[in-house]
Amino acid sequence: MIRHINSVIWSGVNAWFLSALPVYLLNAIKKSKNNTLDLLLFGLGIRHIGKKAARTLAKNIDNIRDLEHMMVEDLTAMDDVGEKMAESVVDFFSKTKTIEIIDRLEKAGVNTVGIKEEMLSEVLYGMVVAITGSFDEISRNDLSKLIELNGGKTSS
Repeated sequence: MIRHINSVIWSGVNAWFLSALPVYLLNAIKKSKNNTLDLLLFGLGIRHIGKKAARTLAKNIDNIRDLEHMMVEDLTAMDDVGEKMAESVVDFFSKTKTIEIIDRLEKAGVNTVGIKEEMLSEVLYGMVVAITGSFDEISRNDLSKLIELNGGKTSS
């Protein structure tokens, strides 16, 4: 008897879930098309490229297509991009399958434009700031962006 009740309850939940899923999925896809390039690069799963490295790459290019033509030397000239990271990026963007994926993403309207942020100042240029503790008025991400916009870097 209990098994039958559970099956009726779950079939109702499954029916609702399956009917609502396309709407939620389509809304999530629409929203993700406007994400910044660093999130796309991170999401592509390029070996040795984490969130911070993806952000560095996105800040130093105009479009994702720029990465197709970059060499290891070009990439290692960027702050915080090492040899292994650069080799992974070059290897990833040299594959035909990657280019096909990028083509499909662009046709679908996904944002592939780099992040060009205007510096507010260079008051923190050359400094590395460790963010510790908790803050009531600002999130860690916002504080990190503020430090970067003033020429500094944050350590994790």
